[in-house]
Amino acid sequence: MRWSTLCVVVLGAAVMGCDPPTFSRQQRAVAEQIINNRLSLWTTALNNGDQDTLIELYDRSPRLNVVWPDGRWAVGFDELEQSIADTYDMWDMVNYGPINAQVDLINKQVAVVTYRHSLDIRFVDTRRQVASGHTTLVFVKDEEDGLWRIRRQHISVNAVRTLSGR
Repeated sequence: MRWSTLCVVVLGAAVMGCDPPTFSRQQRAVAEQIINNRLSLWTTALNNGDQDTLIELYDRSPRLNVVWPDGRWAVGFDELEQSIADTYDMWDMVNYGPINAQVDLINKQVAVVTYRHSLDIRFVDTRRQVASGHTTLVFVKDEEDGLWRIRRQHISVNAVRTLSGR
């Protein structure tokens, strides 16, 4: 009985000592800056219609999950590529602006970025959508190249105003 109790205590102590590695202040600041830079690159690519750059910013996992502002959903990398092409077939111009992005480093491999955003889309049929809302992006660090990529994207919009074009 004593040995089983001792084993449980020792095993418990070992498990408690296996907490995920924590960041030093400098490591945290560097990681947050890198993720903010990736967010900036993603925003620029989205606004400029740079589909090649945009695609490279997403994780190639089959667990990739993307929700666009109009509610369209893509699961997996193949669906993502098609959804990006479909998006730019509908959009003539987009101005998407993150507001006060907050980076939450879960561990050295996962970060969650949340923020409010403004959105102004002019469609190819001359309609225009002006909205604001919230975005959540989950970044994962690629094991092969060490780059942070988007694994989950959810862009929601508040009540939408549609303005007629021209």
